Amino acid sequence: MYYDLEEKHKHEKQSSYELGVEHGMEQGSKQNSIEIAKKMLAENEQIEKIMNYTNLTEEEIKNLIN
Repeated sequence: MYYDLEEKHKHEKQSSYELGVEHGMEQGSKQNSIEIAKKMLAENEQIEKIMNYTNLTEEEIKNLIN
């Protein structure tokens, strides 16, 4: 029984770690998209084109303008 609890704890710990890594990667990707969008806005690119290249929403891009 103790072994089962230990294994369950290891699995939960590993799952938490994997979720944390995944979340961190998503945040990094989002931040990269924001930086690209800022550069594109500085070059006066159209919002539709920025949306296409970055997968950001129109609202997210417009928030970068303000």
